[in-house]
Parts: sequence; C-alpha cells; structure tokens
Amino acid sequence: MPAENKALEDLKAFLNKLFQFESQELDFGIYKILHYKKAEIKRFVDELLVDRVKEQLQTLSTKEAQEAEKELSELAAGNIIKNWLDAKAKNDDARLEIYEDDFKKDIGRYKVVERIVQEARAQNSAENVIYNHLALFFSRYYDKGDFVSKRRFGKNEKYMVPYNGEETHFYWANHDQYYIKSAENFQKYSFKVSHLQGTLVVNFKLTEAQTEQGNVKADENRYFVLSEQAPELGGDELNIYFEFRALSEQEKKDLSAQNKQDKLDEQTAGIIEQKFKANHITAELWQRNEDDQNLLLLHLHRYARKNNYDFFIHKNLKAFLQRELDYYIKSELVQVDDLYVLETDVHFDRIRFNFRTIKVFKAIADTIIEFLTQIEEFQKKLWEKKKFVL
Repeated sequence: MPAENKALEDLKAFLNKLFQFESQELDFGIYKILHYKKAEIKRFVDELLVDRVKEQLQTLSTKEAQEAEKELSELAAGNIIKNWLDAKAKNDDARLEIYEDDFKKDIGRYKVVERIVQEARAQNSAENVIYNHLALFFSRYYDKGDFVSKRRFGKNEKYMVPYNGEETHFYWANHDQYYIKSAENFQKYSFKVSHLQGTLVVNFKLTEAQTEQGNVKADENRYFVLSEQAPELGGDELNIYFEFRALSEQEKKDLSAQNKQDKLDEQTAGIIEQKFKANHITAELWQRNEDDQNLLLLHLHRYARKNNYDFFIHKNLKAFLQRELDYYIKSELVQVDDLYVLETDVHFDRIRFNFRTIKVFKAIADTIIEFLTQIEEFQKKLWEKKKFVL
C-alpha cells in the first residue's frame, strides 16, 4: 500500500473510533439521537475528506498527474531532451547553450511538465503529512471515548498547567469536564443485527445489581455474570439476563487472577452460542472479526466496560480543541528557520507550500472539531437538563 494511502486509511480508522461508528447498531438512549448525525459525518470521512484536502491544496487529479508523468517520460526518451539532460549532468555549458538556443521550444515544454510533475509529487506528500498530523493531533487528547484536558508542551509532549500569573491554586486534569458515573447505563443495552428475514434486536438486561451507595467503596469488585434466568428468543428479539455482583468463592477459583470480566464475557458468549447457534435468526452473532471475536462477544466486552469505566463530558470542547490546535500548529508545524532563509525563488516556493499545507490542515481539523462539538454539546445539554424530583 502506498504511503499516502496508508496514512489516509489510518486516519479513517481513527476517525471511525473517534466518532464511535462501531456503535451505530446500538439501539438505546442517546445513540438513537446520534445516529441522525452519523450519516453526515460518515459521508465526510468516506467521501468528502480527500476531496476537501485536494481542493484546498489545489492538487492535480490522479488522471492529470498520470498524464503529466507519461508526457515527461516521453519527452525524456527523445534524443533532444536526452542529449540536453546529458550536457546538464556533465555541466557542459557550451553544449547547454547550443541546445537551449536551437531547441528552445522542446526544452521549455520539458521544464514546464517537469515542474508540474514535481508539484504533483510534493502535493501528494503534503496530503500524507496532513493525514498523519490530523490523526496525531486528535489522538493526543482522545482516550476511551473522552477528551482529556492535558495540554501538551512542545515536541517532547510534556504536559503543562495553564497559568495566568494568578495566585497558585490546586489544579486537576478534568477541571473543565462533567464527571458521569458509570452506573447510569445499567438498565438496558440493546443492539440490532440484520439477518435474511429482517432485524434481530439483542437486549442485555439486569435481574440483580449490587451498586455502591453514595461514595461508599465496595469491599469487593463486582462483575457482570450470566443470570440463572434463561436467555429468551422470541420472534426477532433475544433477551440475555445478567447479575452485577461479587463473585462466589468457586467462581474466583475458576477464573484467572487477571481479566476476570473478559473471561466471564467469553464464557457467556460460549453458552449463548451453544444454545442458539442452530437458529438461522442469530447466525450473524457468531461471525468473527479480524481479532477472532464474534459480534456477541464484542458487545459483551463493550457493555461490561461501559459500566465499569466512568466518563466525562467536556463543558466547552470547541474552545479547548481550537486553543490546542493553534498551539499544536505553532509548536509542531511552523518552522522558525523559514524566517531566516535566503530570499530565493526555491526557498519562497517551499515556504509558501509549507504554509499552504498548514492552512489546509487547520481547515480540515476545524471541520472535524465542529462535528465533535455538536455531539459533545448535545450530550452536555442532556446532562445539564434539570432533574425531575419525584
């Protein structure tokens, strides 16, 4: 895979994770609302991203670049250009002067096409740079579904605390975020799976949950364990029941010391598969991905982790990311040495090209920030909505 294609594919894979496209089959709570925005975002990632970059870089189309490369090769194969290039390589000024006088039109055309090809190659390289920097910038602040407000300082990626000269005070990393307890999502987790005759809805439901009261820490860790209530498949709906509790002594012995929840998820997936594998309606649940996990196991892991990890909603994500983007451009992309170069056409061409690349990077990053802000602002509005007291 060419480098620029790999950079683009890596960026698309990261954006899929950033915008949580893997959760598009979820069928509960806020996900129902977010699905309306997903189509627009996915179209940008899959179709418009590359077009926007090429358009703003003013690059040639692939066809035009190929035609220029072909013409350059044909010109270079001719005797006139071949002899002129040979004289140029040997620094034979006398021969060069003769050729450029006698074959001015042919050599002039070669120089024009050569410049077009060089610009096309440089612009392809610039696309690669832009894709890499987009993935690098957003990955700095994104972690397991949240944006972490840790400002970076320079190329060594050390953190820094914003300081305005005021009296020193205690500062915490998530000072500008709302903290959301994980227990909010216990009640129900649903997702849809298409099959030949329609759509199967799979529901994870709790029959029993031992939760912390207030800020009192539980004595033992608790896990999602398959309930004694048998799973039910009725029509196009599969209900799987769980208990959220501490493990019994026997269960502790049966499970390894680490990754107990993952082991429980694997056991649950195995039991459900054994019970329903023969049914054609549930066939898609057992299709395995590149990590050798079937769809049911993937959702079991997500369900357990979603309810074991607390998460945050940023109070002003747009201002935070735009401030960090400006800082990133100044510290990572702008080359101070460019201010002191000799004033030659070559140097100015390079500087103009670098600044154009930075400008395109910022424009695309701003578009992504706008999408992220709309999602985060919607979640913030729900969180800030006045609670009803019964």
